[in-house]
Amino acid sequence: MGIELFIAIFLGVIALALVAILIVFLIWFIKRKTPATHNPRDNSPEQSSKTEFVGEYTVKLSAQDSGESWTKTVKGDIYLGRDEDCGIRLTDGSVSRKQCRISSAGQGLIITNLSETNKTILNGTQITGSNPLQSGDKLILGRMKIRIDYIQSVGEPAASALETQPAPAEERNNVLDLDQTTSKDWW
Repeated sequence: MGIELFIAIFLGVIALALVAILIVFLIWFIKRKTPATHNPRDNSPEQSSKTEFVGEYTVKLSAQDSGESWTKTVKGDIYLGRDEDCGIRLTDGSVSRKQCRISSAGQGLIITNLSETNKTILNGTQITGSNPLQSGDKLILGRMKIRIDYIQSVGEPAASALETQPAPAEERNNVLDLDQTTSKDWW
């Protein structure tokens, strides 16, 4: 009787150890497959380099000095900089290879500074982490001045985009039309 009891206890302990190993493996496997979420309010340098996709937007940007403009669809992330793999490639030498990133987050877009050497300035304020991006915002990347002409959610009717929505006649007299002014008044 003594040896049979010992064998039964030994086999029971081995079975429990195998179940525990299986549970630990399953937890590891599930955590490895679960994507990390991004909190756009987290401006720490340790934050994830990718943003979880939450929407698709069309954004139009215009450079003041060169007259260049870009219309891009943002589905996840798009990079601005001199690097060849940037979605918006800027040729000015004062811009970093990957200066900043525009990402879809929540109900709009955010911009994140990526450069440690060159400043990314949004509406006159240097950004160090992530900030919401709006139509009409002005960016300075190195020496380049860039305006966000409009941001439009994909699937949204074209009439709701900033550039296609005329102001009522009584309001138009007080609004500065940036597209019809001289480059001196642009900024």
